[in-house]
Amino acid sequence: MGQITGFCRFWLGLAALVAGSFAGSLGAVAQNWPISESARQEWQAVGRVTIEGLERSLCTGTLIAPDTVVTAAHCVTNAAGQPVPFYKLNFVAGWHDGQHAGGAVSSFISVHEDYADIPGETRTKVSKFATDLAVVTLKTPLQGVVPMPVSLTSEPNGAVAVLGYQRDRREVLTDYVGCQGAPVSDQFLGLTCAVVSGTSGGPVFQRTADGWALVGVVVANTGESGGQVKGLAVRVDQTRLAGLMR
Repeated sequence: MGQITGFCRFWLGLAALVAGSFAGSLGAVAQNWPISESARQEWQAVGRVTIEGLERSLCTGTLIAPDTVVTAAHCVTNAAGQPVPFYKLNFVAGWHDGQHAGGAVSSFISVHEDYADIPGETRTKVSKFATDLAVVTLKTPLQGVVPMPVSLTSEPNGAVAVLGYQRDRREVLTDYVGCQGAPVSDQFLGLTCAVVSGTSGGPVFQRTADGWALVGVVVANTGESGGQVKGLAVRVDQTRLAGLMR
């Protein structure tokens, strides 16, 4: 998933190992559909993350402050796990069928300190997978887009909202209707959404008394061996993201 095809096989295989034991804990698999016109305003803070010069680059991110986007680390790093040149990274909020709410280039990319490879190791450790998080600072704050709040705790157990830009539907935001989510470890949420390439970095929202709040970031699907757990998200909350914020 994300812009580097070499990561795809790794994420699928590792996700299956992590999620396989939890396959019976969730409900039916969700269906994915482009969002309706009436829903566009609600999801303006969700946008496309792309890297200039990489034709296949496409991920999803969420605006959590006027100049701050949360996404997956593998969406914004090279094969060594190091951030790409910040000035090549772009975020466009609310992109849908040629319309959007604003966009900006990055001014800084903050990747979890444990994400990059240690010499001699490979990306087969769950510890690397669990740190697949990045925060992008935009050069220009986006005015007129209401950021999504980050949850105080990532403990969803039931209906969640999962959104992203599928590579085969690059121009529209997709909503995984009927998705269920539940913690499967201290690091991960299991999802009944069969997420696909392009939705990496996309948000998992939980409805609270004050509205939707971000509780996870999509990082992988589980392939055919994950049972009812079709997707995995890294759990996020205000504490987990604090170390990545500038």
